[in-house]
Amino acid sequence: MGDVLEAGVARKTKAAPAAARTKLVLVCSPKGGVGKTTIASNLLVRAAQQGVRALGLDLDRQRTLTKWFAKRPAEAQLFSVREATFSQWAALSREIRSNRIEQDGRLTYELVVVDTPPSVEDHLLEVRNILEDADLTVIPTKPGDFDLESAIPWGRTVSGMGGKTVMVLNQINKQASSWQQAQNRIIKSRLSVCPVALPTSEDVTRYLDKGLALLDLTKARGDSMERFEAVYEFVAQEVGL
Repeated sequence: MGDVLEAGVARKTKAAPAAARTKLVLVCSPKGGVGKTTIASNLLVRAAQQGVRALGLDLDRQRTLTKWFAKRPAEAQLFSVREATFSQWAALSREIRSNRIEQDGRLTYELVVVDTPPSVEDHLLEVRNILEDADLTVIPTKPGDFDLESAIPWGRTVSGMGGKTVMVLNQINKQASSWQQAQNRIIKSRLSVCPVALPTSEDVTRYLDKGLALLDLTKARGDSMERFEAVYEFVAQEVGL
């Protein structure tokens, strides 16, 4: 664990203003294998590193985020992950929007990241309910034609339901121009796209299997880590965190 943040120490703390409320980020895509859990886990890790009290909600029946969290070393569990179902959303919504303040004057959770199953389009009614609470919907997609043909219509559907939406290109080949063409295609579809694209990295899968995220690493700083950090900063800015 020498290349993991020592004791998972959070870097910043801040008191919540009187009008503070929990921010909710929904991570979803109609396709599997596009990096939903990878992005959700790194958002949670980076939030904790920034001193943000974060909660992950795992709506995927495969419970990948939950299993990943269970493998994390105790000193790195600076946020929470809970299993949930779509049918529980009404109760979860009430809990999240209660904006409970702890004794230190901060919210119980300042950020909630919701990880969802593939084929999420089969849960349109439930997704609409979550969108009523979401500050941002993040739609990961790979740059291939088949991926975009699935992700772009889904992005339009979410936007049409009133959700603030951003697409994130993932698993790109930095040496190829295909990801830039994919970015242009998304923009021409009049959907928002994160200005930072995430590259293919063997480290992502290798450390995910150990209950770690790429942003847990300290000795392997490089372009991939900086890109994940930038995606977090972009999301935090979009939700006003």
